[in-house]
Amino acid sequence: MGYSTDLRAAVLNYIKAGNSINAACKLFALSRSSIQRWRHRLSEFGALDSKPRVKSPYKLDELLLKAYIAEHPDAYLNEIAAHFNVTDSGVSKALSRLKITRKKKRHSMLKEMKPDGSN
Repeated sequence: MGYSTDLRAAVLNYIKAGNSINAACKLFALSRSSIQRWRHRLSEFGALDSKPRVKSPYKLDELLLKAYIAEHPDAYLNEIAAHFNVTDSGVSKALSRLKITRKKKRHSMLKEMKPDGSN
């Protein structure tokens, strides 16, 4: 969690008043690199607010993935990944996000009897 905008402004005002960065570091218990980053952000962007996090969209389209799984229920992760041009872990995460398991259903198998009648 980052520092509040009020604290950032107070620290930079303290430095603008003629105090050194080292004194501000000791007084506010901050690192020098944080203060330098704030000064750069203020001069570059004109604001002290932290940048909002940009969440990248998912590479796999959920509908296309579901359709592919319906058509190819026995496909391996690497086959699905090659089809969509993504990594195996990306497919795995997309499947878990969609709550689709890749476990194959066990078919009931009849026990084979040994020729002498013993199990």
